[in-house]
Amino acid sequence: MPTRTTCRRRAMRLCLLAGLGWVYAAALRAAEPVRPPLVAVQEREPTYRTGWREGHQSHKWEERSVMLDSGKVAYTIKYSSCVDPSHPGVRVNEEGYIGMPTPCTANWYHGGFFFVRVNGQEIGESPLLDLRATERGERGACQLVWENAEARVRVQFLVTGGSERLLCQVTCLPKEGKKIETLEVLCRCYPSYFTSHNRRQGDRTLITPRTEGHEPATVTLEPAADTYLFYQDGVFDVAKGEGEGPCAMLFLPDEIASGTVELTNYPVNTVLQAAPGVRRLRFAFWDFQGRANADAAGFLKLHGAAVRDELRALDFRPPLLAAFDAGTIPAEMKALLAAAAADGERLRPDAEALVAKLLDTKLRAEKGDWAAEAEFAQQFADYEALRWKLRIYGLLNTPAEPAPARP
Repeated sequence: MPTRTTCRRRAMRLCLLAGLGWVYAAALRAAEPVRPPLVAVQEREPTYRTGWREGHQSHKWEERSVMLDSGKVAYTIKYSSCVDPSHPGVRVNEEGYIGMPTPCTANWYHGGFFFVRVNGQEIGESPLLDLRATERGERGACQLVWENAEARVRVQFLVTGGSERLLCQVTCLPKEGKKIETLEVLCRCYPSYFTSHNRRQGDRTLITPRTEGHEPATVTLEPAADTYLFYQDGVFDVAKGEGEGPCAMLFLPDEIASGTVELTNYPVNTVLQAAPGVRRLRFAFWDFQGRANADAAGFLKLHGAAVRDELRALDFRPPLLAAFDAGTIPAEMKALLAAAAADGERLRPDAEALVAKLLDTKLRAEKGDWAAEAEFAQQFADYEALRWKLRIYGLLNTPAEPAPARP
């Protein structure tokens, strides 16, 4: 049993360490550059309702959502589908299955703004395998995963702190023995206002660096030149006291073979076909709620190229996973356990199990297990907490230096 003197020495050392830690942390904060705000991530548990689609009015419809708030704009991704047990293995949609209810219900449509088709088959007609937030902190992200007879598809959405854009990545992997002949994405927006629904006539307009089109028209895109797509309504402009504001998107030109934008007096549908052999597509979306058409168009013209470069270079994997060095972890944990002495022996079984779990998750993620990518962040947080606990025990169990003899 430790003596009273030993306990006092431990307490004094803890106070000293805490004080030094506070001073060190304060110094680090003062020396660090100003960081962007953290992204607020809010996951909504599944809710259920009845639907309105013919033949499914009394069926069970599921809705789930994840909100990614950058501090400037809160983008919500909502999944909706009929999950009634009367048609197992098949999902039925009303207007879509990936909607964007915030920042506003217009623009990128809350009822369905994003669709993925593989070999002509809508991926949302298959059961959703996974929807979860995958990152919190300076970045916020979520993923949706499907699988059908042809392919496995993951759609990721990501925002960075303080930004105004929503970034997206679609990954499509063929099932064994299958071949992906076509990969297509459809994006639907109602620029600024629900015109026909409110019995109002607008002027839907598409603006790209190359061309401009007005309703009614179908604009054929040239991916190398139409590097961003800006959607506005000339009648419903915030500058005129009307509407919500415009919206926009961009893609990576080398990933897209062709596309069209259909401008009607109500929805605007953009269809993009992936280039042959391309199995990963990236996009950026903006909802310029509350901004005048001219202001938002000028912003996109000024910043579009930089966002495209960012999108091209971005690693959608959680940064902790990308930077994790599996080779150093076992040796580090072994040293921490040894330094913690008896406390380390007590924690050894849990520590070794956690390290094994973390290494296995890293390996599964590297092999393309999308669920493992999502699980890694929580496991690493548990590892970090244990590491700090062992460091403290190591300090407490370090023998105190004898006091110098008095002269």
